[in-house]
Amino acid sequence: SRGPPIISIAPKIVKEPTHFVVEEEKKNDHFLHCANDEQLKANRVDLNTTEKFKNHDVGVPNRRIYIKNLPKTVKEQDFYYIFGKWFPDDKVMKSDLEIQLMQGRMRGQAFLTFPNQSLAIAALDATNGYVLDGKPIVMSFAKTASEKKEQQPKEQQEQQPKEQQPKEQQEQQPKEHQEQKPKEQQEQKPKEQQEQNPEGKT
Repeated sequence: SRGPPIISIAPKIVKEPTHFVVEEEKKNDHFLHCANDEQLKANRVDLNTTEKFKNHDVGVPNRRIYIKNLPKTVKEQDFYYIFGKWFPDDKVMKSDLEIQLMQGRMRGQAFLTFPNQSLAIAALDATNGYVLDGKPIVMSFAKTASEKKEQQPKEQQEQQPKEQQPKEQQEQQPKEHQEQKPKEQQEQKPKEQQEQNPEGKT
């Protein structure tokens, strides 16, 4: 007699929750590529303690930030790492944070434009002096067009006296010569009289 038939059952394949895995990867990716508060604080120096930047002025707050003293190897990804914590995710950060890396003679400098002024203030306060590749980045609020216009007249006023000095000297020279002529004539007269009267006759 034959025994009961053997029925092979294929193992049940359970699909992983793809949606939740993707969401988790997004969170981990954001966390791994952005510095947190402790990392930012631990990797900063106080610019006031440095000889070169102790008198650094951050300027008038606005949503645009100027950065200098950057290493020549700096990339946009470096800014995403430093400033990423102020954005909800990478997609928003890359669309809302405008990065302008300067080239040529301006290499080592950059401009960052934040969505609003309050965000720019918070970012500057927390990251100014952050050490990137051995160099502390130096941040200040970019000058607006109105501030540049206000500075131009001051610079022109400071330059005008220097430019006018040669003209003033040229104008003074004839007057000085005119004042000296009568004195020279008076000194020459007695000598001429002595030569005309060698015997002292009157």
